[in-house]
Amino acid sequence: MCSFGQRGLLGELESDDVKRIQRELSGAKSQMEEWVWSSYNHLLLWDANQGKLKDVPLGQLHPSEAKATSGPSSIGISTARR
Repeated sequence: MCSFGQRGLLGELESDDVKRIQRELSGAKSQMEEWVWSSYNHLLLWDANQGKLKDVPLGQLHPSEAKATSGPSSIGISTARR
């Protein structure tokens, strides 16, 4: 087996390396979520009563608003049966 200096075998990671990688992955995930959420600023809905698309401006979103902006009631849509 090939060794990588005094830090173990090739392919093995030290616990510090694993922690650093986990931190970096977590940071990258947060940055990606922010980028995706910030790119959504309009929602198009089909309005069956008027027979056309309805543009709902969402403004600038942040990942922390994900639950608040999920679901019909968050954008003023009634889900009651008629």
